[in-house]
Amino acid sequence: MKAYVCIAFVLSSVFVSPAAAYTTQECGDWNEFGQVVMYMRQKGVPISEAYQAASQTQKENPVSKSELELYLNVINYAYSFPVQHSYRKATNVTIEFGKEIYSMCVAGWE
Repeated sequence: MKAYVCIAFVLSSVFVSPAAAYTTQECGDWNEFGQVVMYMRQKGVPISEAYQAASQTQKENPVSKSELELYLNVINYAYSFPVQHSYRKATNVTIEFGKEIYSMCVAGWE
């Protein structure tokens, strides 16, 4: 339940029209989303819980299929990284992942 609340809050703050270009603030929200997802990954939360949170948020704040796919792609990408077993490494990978997601957003997801 804790994972759902955390990811749902972040997802609801970044759901915007897929046709719109993302502002710096919205990309900052994507950074936060990336960090939350990577934090979940590093804590061993199953990917199925991340999917469930995204699905539930989609029901509450409907977006286009392509927009939802973008969220799922970020989740999949985060879960492609290995779990780090030291606090310092897990923290670093979480922060760096958020920065990478931010950069991808600013670049228009290219």
